Amino acid sequence: MSDKLTPLDAAFLEVEDSDRHANLSIGAVVVAEGPTPTDDDLIERLSTRIRSLPHAADRIHAIPLDLAAPTWVPDPNFDPARHFTRIGVPSPGRMHDLTDTVAWIMSERLDRDRPLWQCWLIEGLEDCRWAILVKAHHSLMDGVNSRDRRNTGDLFRC
Repeated sequence: MSDKLTPLDAAFLEVEDSDRHANLSIGAVVVAEGPTPTDDDLIERLSTRIRSLPHAADRIHAIPLDLAAPTWVPDPNFDPARHFTRIGVPSPGRMHDLTDTVAWIMSERLDRDRPLWQCWLIEGLEDCRWAILVKAHHSLMDGVNSRDRRNTGDLFRC
């Protein structure tokens, strides 16, 4: 079953399509102290939460000739593990190293052939800290239609 994007969400995609420099991804960074979680632990904890978000396992399907708004369609190859990446910041792992890394990640557009979100575990921060960056396209999590996106905060709840 497909689901049309709202006009606003479709407009976010159109902005990117009309300007190769535009990137309408949004992100949130959480910095934590202590041992860095294993890949399996991180994927298990966040997979459960991400699946509760509408369209987190869907990809965009463009209608030929733009005769109608794009639709959300289930990604037949959806695997949450494919959306998680572990990366280290350059030593010494200061806050500006983290912000430079986040800026680099956020500058890249999301692949429209996959669900429009990513999760990055960023390790190597000084003082035994690490971070998680959740990146999503504005059309997936714009915050305007909170009725459909009411579980977004669950991503960060322990």
